[in-house]
Amino acid sequence: MNQVNITNEDYETFFNLNPDLACIASADGKFLKLNAAWEVTLGYAKEEMLTTSYLDFVHPKDIADTTEQMKKLSNGQTVINFQNRYRCKDGSYRWFDWNATPCSYAPLVYAIARDITESKKAKDDLKQREIELNEAQRMAHVGSWTLDVTTNHVFWTEELYRMYGLDPKLPPPDYSFHQTLFTKESWEKLSTNLTLTVEKGIPYELELEFITVNGKKGWMLVRGEAQKDAIGNIVILRGMAQDISELKKAQEKIHAQNMELNALNASKDKFFSIIAHDLRSPFTGFLGLTQLMAEKLDTMTIDEIKDFNNKMLKSANNLFSLLDNLLTWSRMQRGLIEIYPTDLVLSKLVNANIDELSETFIQKHISLTFTIPDDLHIWADAAMINSVIRNLISNAVKFTPRNGTISILAQKNGNDILFSIQDSGIGISTEMLNKLFKIDEKVSRLGTEGEASTGLGLLLCKDFLEKHNGNIWIESVVGKGSIFYFNLPQKNSSN
Repeated sequence: MNQVNITNEDYETFFNLNPDLACIASADGKFLKLNAAWEVTLGYAKEEMLTTSYLDFVHPKDIADTTEQMKKLSNGQTVINFQNRYRCKDGSYRWFDWNATPCSYAPLVYAIARDITESKKAKDDLKQREIELNEAQRMAHVGSWTLDVTTNHVFWTEELYRMYGLDPKLPPPDYSFHQTLFTKESWEKLSTNLTLTVEKGIPYELELEFITVNGKKGWMLVRGEAQKDAIGNIVILRGMAQDISELKKAQEKIHAQNMELNALNASKDKFFSIIAHDLRSPFTGFLGLTQLMAEKLDTMTIDEIKDFNNKMLKSANNLFSLLDNLLTWSRMQRGLIEIYPTDLVLSKLVNANIDELSETFIQKHISLTFTIPDDLHIWADAAMINSVIRNLISNAVKFTPRNGTISILAQKNGNDILFSIQDSGIGISTEMLNKLFKIDEKVSRLGTEGEASTGLGLLLCKDFLEKHNGNIWIESVVGKGSIFYFNLPQKNSSN
């Protein structure tokens, strides 16, 4: 395998591709390095901000809080989701959401900020609309109804007709037609509570999903109560209904935004973890080997040189695999990867990856068997599925001890192809199994011979397979090994 040299230009490109505002600052609060997003967002040239205290750009009302966060960083603490305002060159301010961590070996701070101005404005606007809605509810007419129990006469206001899309000139709908104006679950809930009101005078307040005569669904808040006469008999039932459909949508939107923000924050945390530790540590080991070899080359035997060369090759392969996964994952998070499925022969894909990884099998004396019929075709993106197969095989080798076994099997399973990789490795605990495929969980661990692992490869496998409407799952017993399964659609005439 050809060794790939990662240059400073490569790192600069990777740094500047980040759409968020990434920076390195000194412990005393001065910018030392900024990515391109700063110029785009704030309008300043990077030269105008470098070596300048970042407090100079912070909104006056946010300086005290920002200074407090700087103290935390100086004390070695990590700052997560801190928000403040930064001044743009045109004098306006934008809201940033910060994640920052101090450097472990130098008086530096690594930080990344997300521009949340628009989302914060949307939330503020939504909050203001809720205030205005509360006032409007107090003043506005709402739909109401009454039922005279003694005469069985029903009265609806015009607003109630309007909610259901009914003509106010018509009489109120009868029981059977009224039932069609709600979903089954909501009607059962309303009927149960209405019965309690009629029989025992118990009031109710419910949120129900209704259906207009035009088939449009919405939500309403309904309240009902009974009025009794002097001797305790129920003589009047009355109720009100208020359309809360828009409020429901707003709540769902906020929930969806929160879920998205949590996922984005988890992705950023994962990114920082890999950059700060998982990528740096193997580089340190690799540099140590090269330095040691450079200093002692004249006194080393041929066998020692070969041994060092093998260790460096192994380290370089691990580094390349990690960096390749990191770059691919980054592109996936930014939506830059498209799927281009074609007709693929599965056995050829597996053979190619086995050939590519053959050295790792040889070094650990691992016995490999695979059973894949030559007529198994899949409809998939070649690059993505190659990445899945390569990651899963590499994972099996990594966690299988010397003289272990790995078995690869593929077979038809209905309309899909079922693929499995079984190893005789160290296995995975139930606790770790529950954390796999979760971006916000740390599952990295060393292989049986110290091979680096971040868990990022499995996340890529999951993402790639889901793009193919496939799934991945695992069976494992600690000390006995694991079986990784995934399925993919077969090639057929409709593809």
